[in-house]
Amino acid sequence: GIRFPVLVLTAHQIVASRSQVESSYGYSGFTPEWLVTFVKDLSDGETDVVRDHGGPLQGGKLDYLDALHQDVDAGFDGLHLDVCKLPYEEQTDALKHLANEFVGSRVYLEIGGEHEPNDWNHHLLTTVLDQGIVPKYAVAGFGSYVWMDRQCGRPVTPSHLENITRVNSGLGVRTKIHNAD
Repeated sequence: GIRFPVLVLTAHQIVASRSQVESSYGYSGFTPEWLVTFVKDLSDGETDVVRDHGGPLQGGKLDYLDALHQDVDAGFDGLHLDVCKLPYEEQTDALKHLANEFVGSRVYLEIGGEHEPNDWNHHLLTTVLDQGIVPKYAVAGFGSYVWMDRQCGRPVTPSHLENITRVNSGLGVRTKIHNAD
């Protein structure tokens, strides 16, 4: 018979939003469990599966806490805790609650929002660190985004991004850029 080469996925992460992957909807057709199985099989277990933008009002989910627990149960490796849909005055307490909900679980955490000012993301990061919780990643706003088929926004300078990365690294946290396309 014909033999086909084995495909091995070599990406560091597969990052899925609720609109892409969800048990009751999602345009990819994947459920969280199916995505984890698919990615882990293709990567020999080497590629992380991460929930993107998990948090209050993200993806239209009112039951976001249950949805995040379902992601953990499905085998996701990381959770991006994003509270940016809330008013600023509610974000700090909401993030503390979310981070404490998942501290000690087997998943790593990523915090911040890509459209938020980097000073605000730093505030959110230090809030979590003050709780004794060290996330694996802090999101840095790169200043760009795609709307429809157009690049919008204005990217930050390389030196600005280098400074953010240096500060985060000094706090023991890696920097992750969203929407750097």
